[in-house]
Amino acid sequence: HKPGTAFDADRWALYDTTTDFAECEDLAERMPEKLVELIQLWWAQAGLYNVLPLDDRGIELFSQRRPVAGGPPRSHRFLPNTPHIDRFAIPDLRNRSFRIHAAIDRTDSSQDGVLVACGARTGGYTLYILNNRAVYEYNHLGRITRVTAGRELPAGAVRVGVSFAKTAEHQGTVTILVDDETLGDARIELMPWRQSLFGLDIGRDTGSSVSEAYTAPFPFAGRIIDVVFEMDNDRDDLARAARVEARNALTDQ
Repeated sequence: HKPGTAFDADRWALYDTTTDFAECEDLAERMPEKLVELIQLWWAQAGLYNVLPLDDRGIELFSQRRPVAGGPPRSHRFLPNTPHIDRFAIPDLRNRSFRIHAAIDRTDSSQDGVLVACGARTGGYTLYILNNRAVYEYNHLGRITRVTAGRELPAGAVRVGVSFAKTAEHQGTVTILVDDETLGDARIELMPWRQSLFGLDIGRDTGSSVSEAYTAPFPFAGRIIDVVFEMDNDRDDLARAARVEARNALTDQ
């Protein structure tokens, strides 16, 4: 199907996949009755399983934000063993102040590993423990900003976190925290678009590893209690866009 053209004008092909698995021989002209039978069956199944009406928009739907009552959420809590999170479901940290806190428990100081990893080698961020120190790393298309805690972590229960304070558009100061104590900071420039198509992981880095400091997946050897994301309201364009889209959706109904 060619986008923008009528579906009724489409040309259907017919293949016998029991003998032609690569679909090289089109049987549509040789078996017109079977073709019509299967086309009618396709439309019946499409109606039965709510495929209709057909919509041939592509990038327009791919990039469209869905209206959210009250605007996008500004806090997320992830529990241990959370499966991989799709790029469109991750907390949106672009151009806004935020905080990430991981509550963890370790039986000894040798338990290292990734707490949060978003993105891949081409761009993203990761919060991890290496050599008993908390580290936050921001990968801006290969330009690395790394902040390492100024002292080693205690064993047992502790909160490891990172805070970003926005000072200008897509710029600010990132601070690494241990039990809310500041142990290091740096200036970073945020990417204005989604950093990666890969998504986010809790307790491991399943992509091509955001950081070169470890080898993926580098799972956290201790216990994660939870990981909490909090975003400030110093970027209100998302909320305005959600209100506009919600209003348009009501108008279109």
